[in-house]
Amino acid sequence: MNDKKDFGLVFWIHLAIILLFYSSPFLFSWKVITGTIFLYYLQLLVFKGCVLTKVELESRGERRSFNYYYLAKLGLKMDEKKFIFILDFIVPWAVVALAFLWQAALGHSTVF
Repeated sequence: MNDKKDFGLVFWIHLAIILLFYSSPFLFSWKVITGTIFLYYLQLLVFKGCVLTKVELESRGERRSFNYYYLAKLGLKMDEKKFIFILDFIVPWAVVALAFLWQAALGHSTVF
């Protein structure tokens, strides 16, 4: 692993997209978020993974998820397959559920 490449431009773009997704229940309609999740799944199906992760990690021979790679570098040990399943199938729908609760049930409006 070359630590100098670990925090390049692709890392920061990837991190910004992830943070935007996690804050999306307060910014975007739950319908837009749901559509974005389906686009994410389409990306996984067509490219066999996340395009940004492939650009960043596979160029160095790594075949891991972005989140798993950096959390492992911090010393967090976990089962990679379970972790990826949670990130791909549990977290996105939890974000949609939070968005729906925030917007529809509690009546809060979104920024966009």
